[in-house]
Amino acid sequence: MNRTPTLLISSFFALLCLIVALPAMALPSPSQATVQVYRELPFLPKGVIGADAAAQNLIRRLVTYHTFVKGRSPYSRFDWKLTLADYLGYNESLRPDEYPGREELPSNPLQSDKKLINDLTRSQRDALIAALLQVYRDDPTGPSG
Repeated sequence: MNRTPTLLISSFFALLCLIVALPAMALPSPSQATVQVYRELPFLPKGVIGADAAAQNLIRRLVTYHTFVKGRSPYSRFDWKLTLADYLGYNESLRPDEYPGREELPSNPLQSDKKLINDLTRSQRDALIAALLQVYRDDPTGPSG
């Protein structure tokens, strides 16, 4: 007896259920993460450029770059360290044509954001990673939720 069609149909059904459930499994938005991180770490620079200070700041761009541009996991300490290494010039190059905020702001914030990250001490960068991980650990749709 050939079980391939049954396996194919059940696999298709499982994939369809996953696709339908994806919108409900959305990550906290960069704006939500920003509010929580700045609340926990008030020493962080805002890096605001332009009129919309609430929407355009360093942490929002960092989270957007990490999750949407690079497609890295917000649940992984190692992935956050890779992202900070990008900003510090030790890993991948940040491309100005992909950097968040380049279209909404009068000038591309990439260079100023790199300087802001570079000006943080190692312990401040570690605290930033811990705060970002906490935001996503508290996310009920995340791996621990």
